Amino acid sequence: MIDITIGILGAVIILVCFIGNETNKLDRHSITYDVGNIVGSVILILYSYLIGSWPFLVLNLVWAFVALRDLRKTLAGRSENR
Repeated sequence: MIDITIGILGAVIILVCFIGNETNKLDRHSITYDVGNIVGSVILILYSYLIGSWPFLVLNLVWAFVALRDLRKTLAGRSENR
């Protein structure tokens, strides 16, 4: 039961970011958007490992790395603007 709860939590976090971006409530260059995607994908990495779904694990590893790259770019841009 805890496996599915973890999976749902990770998916909800990513979906909230996605819906927020699609409805113009969250900018895709915002820290909130990037952190939400990182947290959601890390949770889904754990879930993937627990259920033994290696393709899903790889997908979320890539998702986390891309979100982390975007967060670094966002933070670097903010530090240059100070």
